[in-house]
Amino acid sequence: MPSAVGLGGVPETFDPAARALLGVPRETALVGTVGRVDTRNDPLAFVRMAAAIRAEHPDTAFVMIGDGPLAEEVRRLAADLDVEVTLTGQRPGAERLVAGLDVFVTTFLYPGPGRALTEALATARPVVATAVNGVPDLVEHGATGLLVAPADPAGAARAVGWLLGHPREAAEMGRQGSRRVRAALAPEALRGAVDDCYRGLPRLPATGRRGLPRLPVIGRTPGGVPRP
Repeated sequence: MPSAVGLGGVPETFDPAARALLGVPRETALVGTVGRVDTRNDPLAFVRMAAAIRAEHPDTAFVMIGDGPLAEEVRRLAADLDVEVTLTGQRPGAERLVAGLDVFVTTFLYPGPGRALTEALATARPVVATAVNGVPDLVEHGATGLLVAPADPAGAARAVGWLLGHPREAAEMGRQGSRRVRAALAPEALRGAVDDCYRGLPRLPATGRRGLPRLPVIGRTPGGVPRP
């Protein structure tokens, strides 16, 4: 079950003030991400994705909100690929800056969904996310965003390019994502879900000298990676 996220201070839609803080004109498409610039978030895949997008959408800008041990490597790769990617470093109020993006992207290799993805959905941002761990539980492909395979910057570029080329459909995905996250992940909603879950469990049988009975293991089979 996902963790509850307090979304009271997160904008519910695009925020011009956030765009101004990021220093990118409104008429420029802005694709970005938030998170630690480290191996598990695969920031180099973001840079390669950006270079591929620029070939089809040359006026697009790219931003990475965060810092980490791969920051210099990101800058070097961006220079080698001749694509400008702005690294903001750690910024307070990153959850509000997300509201200035046109498309939010994650290139996770193996962590869970993370707070940044949840907040991006809450701000009604169209999202492209790698289908790892619990991400497909949060992003429904074609409904609340687009899912791509990890370590596939070309696939991510195609997905982002599709959203940039279909603004009406992208905006509807953003709205659906916001409605779903705000309804399902609010603390009060998850408290009720956890309560219902426990109330639905059978009572444990009384134990004797032999100790507790062996309980069945409840598992879940992960689904395949959808194609964009």
